[in-house]
Amino acid sequence: MEKKEYVVGNYVFQSMEQARLAEKEKKMIELLVQKTDFNNKDTVKSVYDNLVQKQLLKTPIGYDFMNQLRKVLLEDYHMPQEDVTFIPVSIPMKTNSKTILEDETLKDKLKKMTNQKNTFVILTTLLTCLVIGMFMIIAFSDNVGYINTENKILDKYCKWEEELKEKESELKEREEAIRQKEIEAALNQE
Repeated sequence: MEKKEYVVGNYVFQSMEQARLAEKEKKMIELLVQKTDFNNKDTVKSVYDNLVQKQLLKTPIGYDFMNQLRKVLLEDYHMPQEDVTFIPVSIPMKTNSKTILEDETLKDKLKKMTNQKNTFVILTTLLTCLVIGMFMIIAFSDNVGYINTENKILDKYCKWEEELKEKESELKEREEAIRQKEIEAALNQE
């Protein structure tokens, strides 16, 4: 469905209701311009003060008109700024309990996600420091040499063990040979 635009003056309004209000204000402004003597400072000041106090104009068209009156008072009649009140702006806000609850829910979710993000950043930083520390320890530690030395000693003991097993098997062969000779000599003597 295409969104309709409601134009009044130089402004586009989102709803027909807002456009009607702007149209009413435009007509009221036209009447004020016809009936107001802009050459009389007091008359202009009185009209401006009534519009500000009663907040009769609530659309951009009305705010533009009040701003023009304010400029006339300040620039044309050289009135001090303290004597010319500011234009109060009231922007209607439509809120309902659903919107408020959704906002609170979103705020809670944002808070939780922020806490999770902070925790994640802290843990990541801590783990990164631990890994870097471990590499530093390995790189600059004297224990690496001890580990290599231990491996060399173990290799040396393994070689000795193999040599001892070889010598032990040679000795067993010799003993066996000697026993065989003794048995043969004992049989020959008989």
